[in-house]
Amino acid sequence: MTHILLVAATYLIVINLITWVLYRYDLKQATSGHRRIPEMGLLTLALLGGTPAARRVQRLGHYKFLKPPTRRYILRLCHWHQRFTVLGFSAASIVLAQIYLTSGR
Repeated sequence: MTHILLVAATYLIVINLITWVLYRYDLKQATSGHRRIPEMGLLTLALLGGTPAARRVQRLGHYKFLKPPTRRYILRLCHWHQRFTVLGFSAASIVLAQIYLTSGR
């Protein structure tokens, strides 16, 4: 079980680092007038687990923060990630308790 948590934590760290870098890169591209990363690509990164990084860049750089649809999408993703995290920990706790109780300890 520890291995699974380590893999999940590593994944979330990596996806948030990638999201942070690409959102910051897109912000730089926007301010310099160069070609930007498509919004669907950025939202996909947030969907895959990079919501915390996306929210942070939005707040720090006032990046797409004034654009209501994007802000709403990120907020919705954030709420769904929180719900799934709580459900995931609850399910994992139930499974671990069941394993402990059936192991005869």
